[in-house]
Amino acid sequence: MTLLTPCASLPYPERSDAPDVQKDMQNLALAVDTAICGTADSGLPIGSILPWYDTGNSVLPVGKLRCDGETFSAGTFPGLAAHLGSTTTPDLQGRFLRGADATYVNGQTGGSGTSTVSAHTHTLSSHTHSVTHNHDSFTASGGNHAHTINHDHPNTTSSAGGGHAHTINHNHGAANTGAGGAHQHDQLLRRDYLASGSSGRPGITNNSGVDVWQSQTEGGPMTVSPTHTHSFDMPNYSGNSSTISNHTHTTNIPNYSGNSGSSTSHTHAIDVPNFTGNSGAPSNNKTGSTGAGNDFSNLPPFIGVVFLIQAI
Repeated sequence: MTLLTPCASLPYPERSDAPDVQKDMQNLALAVDTAICGTADSGLPIGSILPWYDTGNSVLPVGKLRCDGETFSAGTFPGLAAHLGSTTTPDLQGRFLRGADATYVNGQTGGSGTSTVSAHTHTLSSHTHSVTHNHDSFTASGGNHAHTINHDHPNTTSSAGGGHAHTINHNHGAANTGAGGAHQHDQLLRRDYLASGSSGRPGITNNSGVDVWQSQTEGGPMTVSPTHTHSFDMPNYSGNSSTISNHTHTTNIPNYSGNSGSSTSHTHAIDVPNFTGNSGAPSNNKTGSTGAGNDFSNLPPFIGVVFLIQAI
């Protein structure tokens, strides 16, 4: 405890005080200055906070104390003690100054140099997104090229058409038989034989005509013709089939697989349809879990200085 002289109130230590030459000399100088001049005022009001760059062995400016939470003498600095309502300076070591407001009043401390992000999720309300996606028509150019074609037709059955007939037009053109080599033809002769049986054939007893196949003419055998053909003409047909009750027809159109012919450079116009609608609602309305309980720094870039408080 620092004692004061009864006349000028100059400080002097007791035997039990821990030696602090710098602080004792500062207090003595301030007390002498105040006793002689009446004030050591620098123009700053008592309690003002200001940053000061300390080189490590600097002597504090007159009338200033470090904001380090240390106790000071109310006898030496009565104005500061009255202003603070205590004899302890604010401890601003490792802290930033923040303007007081209704939430954080004057002298209140708070904040942290680091923060911990714990594992957590975020809940999202169910929602959709409107989608309007338009494609303008465009033309693709590919140079000389061909196109692969695979065009398949499955077997199909026509629908039942009720009882109906089919129109038929079936024509045969005139044609010749193939050449059959040398040959002869039997002929049918009609002769009248007398009842007297002058032909000498038995069983003929009247003058009726009798058809008899023979290979001989009255004048002698038939002449064998060389290789030859025979012309024939089959009649054409035009008409309708008979009416058939309700029935269907199976149709088999052959498939095709191949390439179109290669053509010179050409283009193809392509029109992709536009889409307007909504995305589907999400099935899970939460984000994934994040955070692992690690500490993260909240400090912006800074430089360390000493905060001082105006004491007189």
